[in-house]
Amino acid sequence: MAEKKPHRGTRRDARSVQTRKDKFLKHFSQCGSITEAAKHVPIERKLHYYWLRHDKQYAKDFQEANEIITDTLEAEAIRRATFGVEKPVGFHEVKTVVIKEDGTKEVITTYQPWGTTTDYSDRLLELLLKARKPEQYKERMHHSMDNIPGVPVDLSGVIKRKEEEE
Repeated sequence: MAEKKPHRGTRRDARSVQTRKDKFLKHFSQCGSITEAAKHVPIERKLHYYWLRHDKQYAKDFQEANEIITDTLEAEAIRRATFGVEKPVGFHEVKTVVIKEDGTKEVITTYQPWGTTTDYSDRLLELLLKARKPEQYKERMHHSMDNIPGVPVDLSGVIKRKEEEE
């Protein structure tokens, strides 16, 4: 006898959909990529957008997952801007002699850093300050193309007014 498949709309099917939604949201809140979360479940990316349009609770849960990953990214940006990232400086060759089971020697060469330096991200710090205090850290330059030699100026409005005066 052939095995019966569950019909669409059954409780079992609904649990499966909810499980996929939950798995997608959990993975998205950790990686921040819709594509990667969809691959992880696995589902088509467009199914996520379908759920967003047709399931209010899913849309609310997705917003929460997005806030979680945004907080994580912001914390990492703050860490890189204020505490920096350790990067290796210079490398030196290290040779290690390994004696094999048959008694022969093998020399293994590796390269290790001489030291490290801490790099800070001034650009991240600038962006964080602009986001938190936009009035204080906004751009104050006014860009204008008026009266720059070689830049064409639209005089049609001036000519039109001149014609109306005559």
